[in-house]
Amino acid sequence: MRGCSTPRRSANCSRRYCDPFPFPVRHFVLHADLETLSRRIRADSPTVYPQWRLDHLEVYRKALPWLQHKGEIVDTGGRSPVEVAALIEKAVIEANV
Repeated sequence: MRGCSTPRRSANCSRRYCDPFPFPVRHFVLHADLETLSRRIRADSPTVYPQWRLDHLEVYRKALPWLQHKGEIVDTGGRSPVEVAALIEKAVIEANV
């Protein structure tokens, strides 16, 4: 996947940033099942809009097929943040070998 880095608009670009990044860009989707997401949200700090996040779990569920098509799914269920980071690191390293 290629991105853009220069803020400008041209006839050839409808996005805000049009020039390609000088490096490849990967899209990882950090995924957990809805029960796990709900548990994590409820355990999170109450200052991080828990009700809004809970209310949008269904929106996430509906968007998941598109996210799976556009990105690389990383299942975070039952994994620590360190384990998830290691999975992503491994995928990036293997792709660049």
